[in-house]
Amino acid sequence: MKKKLLTVLFTAALFCLSATAALADDPRDFIYIYPDESANYNFVFDVSDGSVDTPEIHLIGMLSDYTEDELTAEEAARLTWSVPGTDAATLSAASGNDVVITVTGRDEDITVTATYDNPTTADISVPIFLVGEDEDDTASTVSSINVTVDGYTVPDVNLPNYTIPLFDVGTVTGDNDNDVLNYNPSVIHAALYALEVANDNDAYVWGDPNWDWDYVTPANVTLISEGAYLSAVYSDNSTNGYWMFTVNSADPGHAASAHQLHANDSIAWTYYHY
Repeated sequence: MKKKLLTVLFTAALFCLSATAALADDPRDFIYIYPDESANYNFVFDVSDGSVDTPEIHLIGMLSDYTEDELTAEEAARLTWSVPGTDAATLSAASGNDVVITVTGRDEDITVTATYDNPTTADISVPIFLVGEDEDDTASTVSSINVTVDGYTVPDVNLPNYTIPLFDVGTVTGDNDNDVLNYNPSVIHAALYALEVANDNDAYVWGDPNWDWDYVTPANVTLISEGAYLSAVYSDNSTNGYWMFTVNSADPGHAASAHQLHANDSIAWTYYHY
């Protein structure tokens, strides 16, 4: 009797261990997936001399309780990577939640999408935005741009029908500007130039020999994520709120620094105070 009881208990224990292991391996539902490095959402590459690879992009997930976690091997296998609508980028290496993207040519709007097949809820996805630039396609200015800046403490700006120049953003703000367009003016260029023109008492415009940057300076304006976004203009900063932008009344869904301006674009920057 004792031997039979021990056999039953041992079998039950094995069943419990097996069930626990199976449960631990079950794929989970995530509410978000995203790169583990904020700099890996947007890339601007100069492809004038040939193809360029991104660093390896590693995705992690957020659970329904808002905790971050690594994807298991089984969960990573539920990811699908796609590069729709362009021949200027390829997936050089895609293994589950790790990918390397090769930008092979000029394209101002490359979106690589990773989609996760949630076991019980709707699929979720994350876009990776890339730009391939070529020095043979350069614009030193873009005309007929409308720019508004709606700050909290910063004076409002309204510049209709302005010409936005191309300039070295990193020199102006002192920030890392790896993800800023090099050969064409971007939405970040529009923000900085509009702030300077509207608030500089010198009344000079780009091209005037007396032009200088004295309102937009490293001490007063801050960019984040390698120049991708506006973080602070004086006291309108990330401690008290956040800056958002639209292009022609729509959210492009990617970095301001990587969005190329075109004639007649309307750019609106707004600071949302907490």
